Amino acid sequence: SQLAMVYAEVLNVAVPRDREADIELRREVSAPVAAPVAQGEKVGEAVAILDGFELGRVDLLAAETVEKGNWLHRLFH
Repeated sequence: SQLAMVYAEVLNVAVPRDREADIELRREVSAPVAAPVAQGEKVGEAVAILDGFELGRVDLLAAETVEKGNWLHRLFH
């Protein structure tokens, strides 16, 4: 299953206007993320990269709480 994530804050980077499309946004997520996960818990980072250089990074947070299911729920989901 997938975990919805949100940015902890706005990630602002300065690049020439004609290079905006060249920015790579990489998600570095702690793998695997195991339940339970609390809403707002840090699960990784988003990193803006241009030409192999890091421009900035921001924390990625769980957008919702995910409870650890019981064994029956985990077996069928």
